[in-house]
Amino acid sequence: MNSFRLSVIALATVLALGACQSVPYARLEDLPPAVQPQDGSTERHALNGRVYDAATSYVGRLFYRRDFGGLDWRGEAAARRAQVVSAENEADFYLGLEALIDRLDDDHTNVHSPTSRARIVARRRGEQTAGHGFEVRPEGDARWVSRVTPGSPAALAGIEPGWQVISIDGGPPHLGPSARLGDATTFVFESRDGRRHTHSLVGAEVPSWPRRSYELRDDGVAVVRFDDFDPPTLEWADGLFSNFAVTPPRGLVIDLRTNGGGYFNITALMLAHLFDRSIEVAEWDGRLINRRWRADGSATPYRGPVAVLTGPASASGAEVFAAVVREEGRGKLIGETTRGAVIGTRTIDLPDGGVLSVGMIDMITPDGDRIEGHGVAPDLAVPNDWDAVLRGDDPALDAAIAVVTAQADTLSR
Repeated sequence: MNSFRLSVIALATVLALGACQSVPYARLEDLPPAVQPQDGSTERHALNGRVYDAATSYVGRLFYRRDFGGLDWRGEAAARRAQVVSAENEADFYLGLEALIDRLDDDHTNVHSPTSRARIVARRRGEQTAGHGFEVRPEGDARWVSRVTPGSPAALAGIEPGWQVISIDGGPPHLGPSARLGDATTFVFESRDGRRHTHSLVGAEVPSWPRRSYELRDDGVAVVRFDDFDPPTLEWADGLFSNFAVTPPRGLVIDLRTNGGGYFNITALMLAHLFDRSIEVAEWDGRLINRRWRADGSATPYRGPVAVLTGPASASGAEVFAAVVREEGRGKLIGETTRGAVIGTRTIDLPDGGVLSVGMIDMITPDGDRIEGHGVAPDLAVPNDWDAVLRGDDPALDAAIAVVTAQADTLSR
């Protein structure tokens, strides 16, 4: 076990003891039994109350901004409690709770119902899940359809990439409920010609999009994409880079445009594959700890040209990864500015089997830049082009390949 792994384990102990040993910290993918009483029952309302009080209390005790960004958190929680707790079912209750937490304006502090949590875990495992058949591209709180699964409810309704999601069941798209098998959800879209379209889509079993991919192109450039920094991805990447040590590609493009982050220690261990020396990864600033973190380099790093693709869905660990690559002079960033959401979180089990994520640590880049709320800008800007998406083209990827190919040509002279 290297020194970075040991440091992360020690940090986890500090957080657990410093915050309170009674906090039921959890891993999102460790699913506890869901508690789902009958809709509208006394038991449903009582459970709503227990979940609400637990979630609002943990946020009050642990949120990294002591002033809650100027929000009277306890006052807001008290004022909204009766209305949210009176919800007749799980979906409406969590919509109300998430609307309260959304007032903190922090992407990393949120809740997932037992149903939503199970769906996220299933997607990460590559299993079929309840869905409507389209993925979205976030830009702040706005959402655009980025891809549609053939044969899905969305495809059959004629929904296309580039359509903006205006509302979901009458609410804002970033707070939309999770799909449920057989249940209808009302979406309002705006197509690229400015027309509004209302569709009632019924949740169905749809295949998950692959979370990781690898391609070695005919020109010798390797393109890797991974959407999470999690243990399966690290194991997959370890295998790839072991092969690169034997037969290195001419250049490497790392596509983080759909990567929403994950475990901080795994972000650092993934970065280590690109360096033969110790590197600084981030400075942590929170209620319980202030510290700079380093990661050991690899004994067999990839040494060739690197380009990293970024966009508005690149968040958290993806942003740290991109910032370190640039600050260390290890590669070029291509595409669009990242989301600007890098707060370190802890996940907490809720009484019904749902999960709360609480932002507890602000992260600063090794050079002292604050990414939260700002994002990481690319070295070479390539704006999103919906016409290209519909044609099946990828201008940002083409630009990244051109960058690493030119660097490889220079090195070979």
